[in-house]
Amino acid sequence: MRINEIVAAGDTTIDTVLATPDGGARRLVIDIESTPDGIVSLRAPRELRQLLGADIRPEKTILEAVHVFRHAAGLPAGTASSTPRATLTARLHRIAAVADDTYELDFADDPRRFQVTVAPDGELMSGVAELGLVGDLAALKRAVAALHHARGGRDGTAPAMSPQARTVSEAGAYLELILPDRDIDWRREVRVISTETERRVRFEGPYKGRSRYVIDVAVTGADQQPALSKYVSYGSGRSALLDAGQWLLLERFHGLGAHELVRMLGAHAPDDSQYNDVLRSLRLAAGAAQELAKFVPEGSDAVSDDGFWTPESRAMRASAPAEFQRDRIESSVTADRNRLDEWVATFGPGAG
Repeated sequence: MRINEIVAAGDTTIDTVLATPDGGARRLVIDIESTPDGIVSLRAPRELRQLLGADIRPEKTILEAVHVFRHAAGLPAGTASSTPRATLTARLHRIAAVADDTYELDFADDPRRFQVTVAPDGELMSGVAELGLVGDLAALKRAVAALHHARGGRDGTAPAMSPQARTVSEAGAYLELILPDRDIDWRREVRVISTETERRVRFEGPYKGRSRYVIDVAVTGADQQPALSKYVSYGSGRSALLDAGQWLLLERFHGLGAHELVRMLGAHAPDDSQYNDVLRSLRLAAGAAQELAKFVPEGSDAVSDDGFWTPESRAMRASAPAEFQRDRIESSVTADRNRLDEWVATFGPGAG
């Protein structure tokens, strides 16, 4: 049993829609009760406990999600603990899961629908900027996060599920994408944790006003290249963590980074540190281009539709479809590897 939707049915009632194991849906009404001094409580129907069984944890997380939704929607009106309606440009009406990590928000006084995608860490979100124009952004983000938690994260099995990478290299690529507005100190803030049963990459450092922010990325496979290999392998098979648009972003980011470093050198030969900085960027760019190529099916001329699952990547394809054509991608793979080979041959160990 998994909660899919929360709807403000009235000033004192909230509808919840639960997916049943047989593929159907069950709608249950939760009543909001409040005392004159503003104390608010939720009264769930007995049927909810019957549907969920003896384990009270699912019921608890569902009610917590409903409570956070209630606060974001300003329900019931006029109570001390509710968000004052005067602070809401439009009133939150509904949050519904449209995919494992994507949620749609409707507002009673605004005809638009908004989509928010939750990253596997359960906290960072994309698509939220516009929500600040129609309501309390912090409250709306909390409502989405609470529903995501109640659903059990991406696959419904565990609210605290970590993102899963094929290799340590892919885990690093993921961290670069979800922490885009800061430089990661790879030596001080990132480490590999290995036990008898698991291996994970952990980022631990300040972020967005927090003095300590922790992201764990589970590593499910073995690294694919020797430590001194010229080329980077992010793992066998196609990535299930990063989609086609994200690999294109990584290729462009690292490729432009290498270009800028070389431009700054001018006619001067690089020292060891400069050589290694350019080498790293070129290796990562070439590896990302190769990952993007894996999203083009055999016999197809372009990346398949199922290669885009983030809103940003779908927008990239809509605005620049030629970037995801087989010919361009294969040409980029060749060009990136040629630049890497040329750099090593010109300035690497044993060169000239």
